[in-house]
Amino acid sequence: QLYFKACDAVVLPFEKIENSGSAILAMGFVRPVIAPMMGALPERLAEQRDLLYAEGGLRDGILRAIALGRAGLADRGALNRDAVMRHGWDEFARLFA
Repeated sequence: QLYFKACDAVVLPFEKIENSGSAILAMGFVRPVIAPMMGALPERLAEQRDLLYAEGGLRDGILRAIALGRAGLADRGALNRDAVMRHGWDEFARLFA
């Protein structure tokens, strides 16, 4: 919790991913997530999709986050919190079926 509360954004530079508990935790801590557009992440992070990047484009995701500034990142984090609160664990588990 200390790291999530201390950061402005969470960077998850996955090379392969289906679903991410780290992304879900970041959403619960009201943080935006910079991550690749793969697996369940585009659906999970639909409210802040502008911070997702195509494979190999981590730099682009970070540059878009910097351009948003702290206020924009805080807005994306609030959208993430609202999104994660609308879903139950059964919905997250469905993605593995």
